[in-house]
Amino acid sequence: MISDQINAHIARDLGAVDREHRTHVKKLSTGKRILAPGDDAGGYSLAVKHGSAARRTQAMLTNLQNVFSYAQTQDGVLANVGKVYKRMDELTAMAMDPTKTDSDRALYNKEFQELRDMAVRANGEEFNGLRLFRGKLYELVDKGMKINWTDSKAEVDALDAADADSAYYLATITSETEQAEVGLQIGDVGINAWLGGNDTAVEGEWGWTEGPEGLEDGGQGRQFWQGKSNGSAVNGSYENWGGGEPNDSGGEDYLQISQASNPIASWNDLPDTNTAGSTYQPEGYVLEVDQGDLKVGKDRNGDTFGLKNVDFQKYLSETVLSIETMAKAQAATVTMKGVIENIADARAIVGANLSRVSGEIDNLRRIGNAYESALSRVEDLDMALESGRMSKKAVKLQSSSAYLAQANEIMNPNLIQVLLE
Repeated sequence: MISDQINAHIARDLGAVDREHRTHVKKLSTGKRILAPGDDAGGYSLAVKHGSAARRTQAMLTNLQNVFSYAQTQDGVLANVGKVYKRMDELTAMAMDPTKTDSDRALYNKEFQELRDMAVRANGEEFNGLRLFRGKLYELVDKGMKINWTDSKAEVDALDAADADSAYYLATITSETEQAEVGLQIGDVGINAWLGGNDTAVEGEWGWTEGPEGLEDGGQGRQFWQGKSNGSAVNGSYENWGGGEPNDSGGEDYLQISQASNPIASWNDLPDTNTAGSTYQPEGYVLEVDQGDLKVGKDRNGDTFGLKNVDFQKYLSETVLSIETMAKAQAATVTMKGVIENIADARAIVGANLSRVSGEIDNLRRIGNAYESALSRVEDLDMALESGRMSKKAVKLQSSSAYLAQANEIMNPNLIQVLLE
C-alpha cells in the first residue's frame, strides 16, 4: 500500500514535469512565446491585432507599388509620344520650306500622319485593363428597346448621383475632334442614340443642356444652333446636322445621333417619345463621363488620396491636322507648339504623382516595420531563456524517471521477501 502511494506521487510529479518539458519543446520549435490564449490572454490579443495590422499594411504597400508602376508606365508612354510630336514638329518646319512643292509636302505628310496615328493609339493604352490616360470617357448604352430622352436623362442622372468622384451626363459634342473621339471610343454607333441637347426653352434655339455646357448662361445651357435646317451655327459652334435637319417635324425638340440620317452618325431632332414603330426612334444614348482622379488607398484604415488624371492632346483626323500644303503646315506649326507644351505639362503631373506615391510607399514601409517590431516583441520567444528552461526540465524529468525506477525496485515485494529471509 505504501509502495503504491509513493509510486503514484512520483508519477504525478513526473507527468507534470513531462508536460512542462513538452511545452518548452513546442515553443522552441515554433519560436513563439504564446502558443494559445491561455498562455497570455492579453499578449495573445495584442499579437492578433498587431499581426492583422501588419498584414493589411503589407497589402496596402503592394497596392501602392502597383500604382507606382502604373504611373511609371504613363510616363514612359508620354516620353515616347513627346518624341513623336517633336518629329512631327520637325516635319512641319520642313514642309514650310518655300523651295518645296506640294508633292514634296505630300511625302512629308505621309510620315506626319503615321506619327499622328501612333499618338492616337498611344492614348488608348491600358494597364491591366485600366486606361492610362483618363480623360473623357464615352459609352454607347444600348437598351435594346425604344427609350425616350427623359428616361435616358433620368438613368444618367442616377449614375451621376451614385458616384461622387466622376460626372455622368448625356454626351455633348462641341468640336470635330470630340465627334471623332466619340467615334473612336464607341466605334460605329449602330443605333439611334440620344445626345444631351434640345430646344425646349425657345423653339429653334438649340443648345447643350447637359454636362458642363448645360451649366452655362445661368443654367440655360450653351446654344450652338439657331433656326431650322436653313439656320446657322452660333458663334462658330460645331454642328453635325444630317441633311434637312433640324426640321421640327411634329414638334421635335430633342437631339439624337442618327443611323437613319444622311450621312450616318449625323444629328437629327426628335420628339420625347418611345414610339415603337419610328425609324429614327433611339434605342439608347451616348453617355459621357468626366472621370475623377483615381482613388488610391494610402493606409489600412481606408483613407485615400487622388492620383491626378493625366491626358494629352491628340488629333484623330487627318482633316484636322495636316502639312500637305504651305497654309496647312503654317497652321500646324502653331498647333504642334501647343501639343508639345501639353505633353510637358502631362509629364509634370505624372512626376508629381510619382513623388506622392513614392512618399506614401516610404511611409507605409515605416509603419509596417513598426508593426512587425511590435508583433515580434509580443510574440517572439527568447530562445536562450527558453532553452535554459527546457534543459532544466529535461534534467528534472530524467531525475524523476530515475527516482521512480529506484522506488519501484526498492518497493518490489520479492526483494523485501528476500531481505526478510
